[in-house]
Amino acid sequence: MIIIRRIGLTFTIALFIMLLTPALSQAEEAVEKPIPVYYNDEPIQFNIDPIAMQGTTLVEFRPIFEKLGLQISWNSETKTIRGYKEGLLIELQLGHSIAIVNGEEQPLQFPPMVVNERTLVPLRFVGEAAGSYVQWNSTDRDIHLFRISPNRHTTTSNYSTIQGRMPADIQWIRFDINKEGSEDWSRIYAQPVDGLVDTELYLPDGAGVYHIEVFQSKATHQETGFYSYNATFSLINYGNSGLHLNSTVTDNSRVKLYGELLEEDRTVLLIIQNEATEEMKRIFLAPVDLIVEKEIYLNMGKGSYSLEIYTSVEPPTNTFFEKFYLMESYSIMNNDPSDPDLLPSEMIESEHPDIINLAEQITLGVNSEMEKSRKIHDWVAGNINYDAATFLSGGDRTDTALETLLGRLSDCDGYARLNIALHRAIGIRARMVVGSVIDIHAGETWAQVDLNNPNHAWNEVFVDGRWIIHDPTWNAGYIGSNDQFTRFLSHDYYDPTPEAFALDHSKYSDLGYKYE
Repeated sequence: MIIIRRIGLTFTIALFIMLLTPALSQAEEAVEKPIPVYYNDEPIQFNIDPIAMQGTTLVEFRPIFEKLGLQISWNSETKTIRGYKEGLLIELQLGHSIAIVNGEEQPLQFPPMVVNERTLVPLRFVGEAAGSYVQWNSTDRDIHLFRISPNRHTTTSNYSTIQGRMPADIQWIRFDINKEGSEDWSRIYAQPVDGLVDTELYLPDGAGVYHIEVFQSKATHQETGFYSYNATFSLINYGNSGLHLNSTVTDNSRVKLYGELLEEDRTVLLIIQNEATEEMKRIFLAPVDLIVEKEIYLNMGKGSYSLEIYTSVEPPTNTFFEKFYLMESYSIMNNDPSDPDLLPSEMIESEHPDIINLAEQITLGVNSEMEKSRKIHDWVAGNINYDAATFLSGGDRTDTALETLLGRLSDCDGYARLNIALHRAIGIRARMVVGSVIDIHAGETWAQVDLNNPNHAWNEVFVDGRWIIHDPTWNAGYIGSNDQFTRFLSHDYYDPTPEAFALDHSKYSDLGYKYE
């Protein structure tokens, strides 16, 4: 009896476990099943599954940032992720529960973290900061991000096209429109079609900055239903103002940019790219009395160029991450076959009379290219003072070649630009090089330097059929123990051997700097 009872008990327990196993497996599967994430109904692919931590869904940062149209920057020292696009900068730091959005601190329910060598960030926070509506579907256990936004944040026609997608149960979208400086609001309604939004917003009060708040409703009638908040964005209406080009075709690698800005505009950013080579440069302009009249150089070779014009309506805090809005974009055809290393640019005014006259004066009576190049190098190194105070304080200068000549004071960039301009003025090819340097006499080693963060500029000059190195800054003198610059002309870094130069100079691979 005892044996039978034991066998029966064992059988009963085993049967119970067998019956329970499918339920346990289903529960385990429900817990472990990855949470799908969709953006405008398209699935986002992650290398590591989203995870839930204290009520916050964390996802791999790169796929979500890219899907939201954010460009990515990573600071390895501070462990900070930056996502930025037109009008937006999001900063998240590993292990920190405070994020920064356009310079303002915002709390996080759970900080970014690393799992299996992947950085995860809070999904809802990032999505909403980037202007998306984030919806959790408890039935299907998935997350949907929906976004409606303007095609661009500026207009010259008093109208702006708004497009995007909404959840299927949203019947009406309401746009509340306010012009900055006015207490009046206007209101426009739009009805999604199969979840799609495509409408024109009228900006009724002419040129200026407009702030738009977006609300959504499930009600069938546009005015009586409850509206919940969706997003906020700003638009700049230039009316009859704005910036324009004199031509979109050129035979001399330059076009003229002209026009009038709004009182709110602080800075203009130009992004110029050779579409074939994908080489690119950025130019910052400060408006003077709201008027812009600037010659733009397409000095990255022959071919088709794209020009994007951005404006900022806020004071600059960081010249790269300032809050910019796309004003206009152009496609330009440059038919000039000239060598880029002989062309002038915004920073290298090799066609300016003062530059040309000085170059001709320095090389008067000299026949060989090598000797001409040496005399130009010696003049730059021997007549420009190094700005020790700015260097020691960690500051930067942005002198052009002409400004360096007129002020006789600059940093390595100014030395290099003036050296280039004087060479090009007499038909000798020259270009800018950036890279890293170390003080081997002070015991510095390359292990102490971040080679991806250049800290110096010098030149390459083409003479007698080969490229030679000039470093007019390091040949100009030194900063003494009294923190003052002392001139001491040398040729240690004039046409050195590659082996000798590599002891304390390392060229950076990004050649975009040569097109300044």
